Amino acid sequence: MKCIYLLLLLSVGVCVSVPVESKEYNHELSELNQRESTYSTFLADTLSPFWQTKVNKGHFVNRQQLNIHYAYVKVADAQGAIVISPGRVEGYEKYQELVYDFTQQGYSVFVIDHQGQGLSSRRLTNKEKGYVEDFDDYVMDLDQFITDIVKPMHQGKLYLVSHSMGGAIGLRYVQQHPNQFSKAVFSSPMWGLNSGAIPKPIAKGIFNVVNWFTTLVTDQSPYFFGGQGYNPVEFESNQLTTSKQRYQYFRSVYVAKPDLQLGSVTFGWIRASVNAIDTAFKQLNLVKLPVMVLQAENDEVIENEAQNAFCSELAKLGNPCVNDTPIVINNAKHELFIESDKPRSEVLAKIFMFLSDND
Repeated sequence: MKCIYLLLLLSVGVCVSVPVESKEYNHELSELNQRESTYSTFLADTLSPFWQTKVNKGHFVNRQQLNIHYAYVKVADAQGAIVISPGRVEGYEKYQELVYDFTQQGYSVFVIDHQGQGLSSRRLTNKEKGYVEDFDDYVMDLDQFITDIVKPMHQGKLYLVSHSMGGAIGLRYVQQHPNQFSKAVFSSPMWGLNSGAIPKPIAKGIFNVVNWFTTLVTDQSPYFFGGQGYNPVEFESNQLTTSKQRYQYFRSVYVAKPDLQLGSVTFGWIRASVNAIDTAFKQLNLVKLPVMVLQAENDEVIENEAQNAFCSELAKLGNPCVNDTPIVINNAKHELFIESDKPRSEVLAKIFMFLSDND
């Protein structure tokens, strides 16, 4: 491994914390059920001003001397703080609407751009390759973020909200740091990679041979089979969401800020992810906190079967998921946080109820 484990001085980007005013919060989410009908107005009149005036941004230097970017909003008299662990390809810019909705329910929010994506540093010469050397690099960055940035600004309860790849990072994090979060929410967590028609043992054997060969000839980790640079598809062909408004908005953000763009995964990323997922399932006994798993009914990106297996095994260990199984969101694709109003509002209502429940 080429990781450099050095004790670095914290280097934080310049930012000024502007707390959001305290207010009475409730679980009345009726506005969320009709937001798409006036989405352009919501973006212009509400979300854009909020993001410009209330959101603070910064960065720190991690153990590998990479710049790790983040954003946060402090809410006065917050009932807790939510730490968001984004999915692959994502950065905090993609979570603008979700950050807004969380703050409107009385939570401070902290979002990290994982290394290799968002605005954070990327390791390879080709910046559009999805790569990490070791999955624990993500976990260590998240721990540094929580220890050095989040906890000095919030002394109350912390809640983890994670999506897709961020769910794999979050799972490894709560296994290694069991006392940081009070509860954890996993949205479409990446706990199983789809090997298509090839049986997993055979697919893993083929991959191991090819990956071994690629490491002999290059240190730049080539794209996985069929991979390419950033290449957004039209809404009609996308596998992420049924919401045309939210899909087009997040794509427009990536057009406006090309530094956010990321292409396909590499052999190195696949190797690191498979190893991490295997380890995570061997150590499910280390998951001690209450967890909610949200599953998209029509997910074509990751394997829902792995989420079912997770909750089944956790129940055997005496710490069942909320509702005992993954909570299936009907008529939803992979990206639950940018889905159409009906499934998205259902997701948020369930999250808010779970986090506010003292039992």
